[in-house]
Amino acid sequence: MIKRKKNKRVTKRMSRSAVGSGYILGMVVLIAVAVVLNTIAESNCEQVTNAIGEKERQIKSLEDQKVREAARWQELKTIDKIEERLCLHGMKMAYPHPHQIIRLTSDGKVLPGQQSVALARKRSQSRMASTSTYRQHR
Repeated sequence: MIKRKKNKRVTKRMSRSAVGSGYILGMVVLIAVAVVLNTIAESNCEQVTNAIGEKERQIKSLEDQKVREAARWQELKTIDKIEERLCLHGMKMAYPHPHQIIRLTSDGKVLPGQQSVALARKRSQSRMASTSTYRQHR
């Protein structure tokens, strides 16, 4: 006898849940990666914020120090304080006489018509003349 083959109907049965679970698993992994990346970014931002805060505190401290030093310098450069400091080192300060003051332009040249310049030239010429006569007599 000949066996007769049954016509088996080939059907592709896939459960819908198997397809859906792959998508759900992908979404869970995607969310987990996003959470990890967000945590890393937040940590880096916090470190940068702390570093900026520290630098701002340093700037504030340096500005305060600058103000204190400027006030101290203003106090130290008064005439009384300068004289006091010079006396501590055994020096005495005196202001120059008017004929000792030579005023200069911004270029560094002497302003014309100053008596002190004329006196300085006269003194230097007389010194040169006295040294030249001294050399001749030797």
